[in-house]
Amino acid sequence: MAKKKILRRKPKKSPTDSADSGTALSTQSGNADSNFSVDHFLSQAQLALSNLNPPLALKLLEKANSVHKNNSNVFLLLGIAEMDNLPNILNIDLLLEAQERAKLYFLQSIELEFSNDSNQPVENFSVLEKSYVKYLYLGQLSEGKDAIGFYERGVEIMKQELEKCADKAEISALKRKISSVLCSMSEIYMTDCCDEVEAESQCSAFLQHALEIDPTNIEVHQTMGSFKISQCDNDGARKALCDALALWMSPDCTVAVNIPEYNSRLALGKMLVEVGELEKALDVLETVVNENDQDPEGWYVAAWASYRMGGGSDGSEDEEMNVDEGNESEMKEKVVAWKQSKECLEVLLQLAEKGEVDDEMLEHAKKMWSEVEEFLKVNGGTEDTEAFNGEESEDDEMSE
Repeated sequence: MAKKKILRRKPKKSPTDSADSGTALSTQSGNADSNFSVDHFLSQAQLALSNLNPPLALKLLEKANSVHKNNSNVFLLLGIAEMDNLPNILNIDLLLEAQERAKLYFLQSIELEFSNDSNQPVENFSVLEKSYVKYLYLGQLSEGKDAIGFYERGVEIMKQELEKCADKAEISALKRKISSVLCSMSEIYMTDCCDEVEAESQCSAFLQHALEIDPTNIEVHQTMGSFKISQCDNDGARKALCDALALWMSPDCTVAVNIPEYNSRLALGKMLVEVGELEKALDVLETVVNENDQDPEGWYVAAWASYRMGGGSDGSEDEEMNVDEGNESEMKEKVVAWKQSKECLEVLLQLAEKGEVDDEMLEHAKKMWSEVEEFLKVNGGTEDTEAFNGEESEDDEMSE
């Protein structure tokens, strides 16, 4: 049986401390609730969600559901509020229960959408106008082919909207969403459904379609790179990953405004190392450690990339990256690369003292450290250089 997915949605923006937000979002109790229209509850709930207060939104929507039965949009917003509240739930069992409630709310919303018993509000609200939203959420909350089915229905509805849309910004936004959903569908065929006969062909078809719809979507190129790696097509993967990088980082390493989120950049850095694009990987990883210098994985991958750049092995039997020790130029490059690797490993091992590094990562880091340290003791590399994250390196010896 497949392991239940646990989702933790990140807040979209920082909480606001509005002095009058409590007044604007106040809930009513008793018989007074029946005096408010469903539109009132929906607008107040959306305001609560926009102010990062999903618990309040849930209370408002539960009142709305008790007063105005069988409303598709109330159930849709209940599902969204449950999803937005997931980061506030620390208990795993309660988290799974909340995910199940959200799923049931979305399914109920779909059922009522096509039912004559559904009492729809008069007013239109931005998120409620888009009926594909519930299918995309259900895709997130489901697994395997069930998830594929929900995503396919969502894509179908978005394509229908695309045909009717005239606004350029809306067209661009819809294309971006469709291509991203196609990426999610392809990833399911690389994970949950990887043993299906049609997995490879479906994954390829989804990604090709995504590229046709939105060739400027970084996620599409990066997912294509992951797919090519799974096919052992390093040349294809290298091209796709470099195309992804070129969309947000120029050749002189100037970062564009549309920089991908942290986890996406970390994944890109790892894949670039895997296909041997080590310099590009380090350019990406520098943005990662500069954003969060307390994440051991960023330092680990950066150390590994620098280690490999200096001729270190990736562990494969047929891999050869030996540096010609008789070549002075190559030896200098190895010293620089392994000194940088050492700097990254130092930070990683310091984080390990706080218990923030998993055992497998720590074991590999110690092996790299031992080899790098022994080499640098013999071949120099004690001069001060610019550290990997752009700060001045003092190159202090680590205390035993």
